[in-house]
Amino acid sequence: MGTAALQAAAPVVIGWSLANKTPHAQSYTLNIQRQVTPSMLLEVGYGGSQGRALPGNVNLNEVEPGTGSNASRRLIQPLSNLTTITNYQERYRSNWNGLMVKVNQRASHGIAFLFSYSYGKAQDCTSPQSITFRCSNSYGVSTYSVKHRGVGTFIWDLPGNKLNSGANGPLGLIVGGWQLSGIVTGTTGIHFTPTLNAGVNNGAPSYPNQIASCKIANPSLKEWFNVAAFVAPPANTYGNMRAGPCTGPGSFSTDTSLVKQTQIHENMALQLRFEAYNLFNHPFFGLPNASIGGSSAGIISSTANNLITDAGDNRNLEAAIRFVF
Repeated sequence: MGTAALQAAAPVVIGWSLANKTPHAQSYTLNIQRQVTPSMLLEVGYGGSQGRALPGNVNLNEVEPGTGSNASRRLIQPLSNLTTITNYQERYRSNWNGLMVKVNQRASHGIAFLFSYSYGKAQDCTSPQSITFRCSNSYGVSTYSVKHRGVGTFIWDLPGNKLNSGANGPLGLIVGGWQLSGIVTGTTGIHFTPTLNAGVNNGAPSYPNQIASCKIANPSLKEWFNVAAFVAPPANTYGNMRAGPCTGPGSFSTDTSLVKQTQIHENMALQLRFEAYNLFNHPFFGLPNASIGGSSAGIISSTANNLITDAGDNRNLEAAIRFVF
């Protein structure tokens, strides 16, 4: 099909750059373990990874900023009717670096727990602002980057758990066989990138200028980030903002389980279970409206899933009876 036929048909074109290199990734870790007590192990480590020659798509026939019709400002003028010529190129890169701490307490005196914590940062340029922007122009914090993340699990055989209902009579039946366990998770928010409510490039991609920090002293649902830190650039120019300058709400959740197991025969037991998910009923808020220039910019008006457990429900209580044999 010739140029004239393509111009008349105006199909959507998707292609792969023949100059692409093979994508590759590297990861590395260094861990140090220390026996703190006969039953407790402490581990501190550094972890990192990086990706290079990562593929991503750009529109080869993007509209350039300026005056006149969109067609007159397409990058490939002989094919000005083709609004989208998607090309996958190996122009992107990413990296992650973090500190990791883990404390493992093996069962001792009826208590066992595991706590892990990570402090890290992920960066990339996998979503460039425009074909005219190279990776160095849009390189910033990844939208999935989480600075602080902690997870703790525990199992506690409550006092009296060793009492046997048969051997210790009514006392064993009441106070024996109880076990409390739980998972506590907490994380800071993921990153997001503000956009412009109204473009300034006459149909071409438009992005804000960042002139101040995104942070404010006391973020709330009505004002989560510094909206005034982002302004529209001069007409027909690209903004200077990099990816992921702002951080959304974090999340915290506690799930617990209280189990009472009563032995009724050598190979049979009756188990009562009481479980609570999101015990303290902490809400999981979504990201704020980040459309600069809009009336609701900076406002959080939705909830979202917990970043760790992928559950966004309110407190949920359950009870069950189980026969074990």
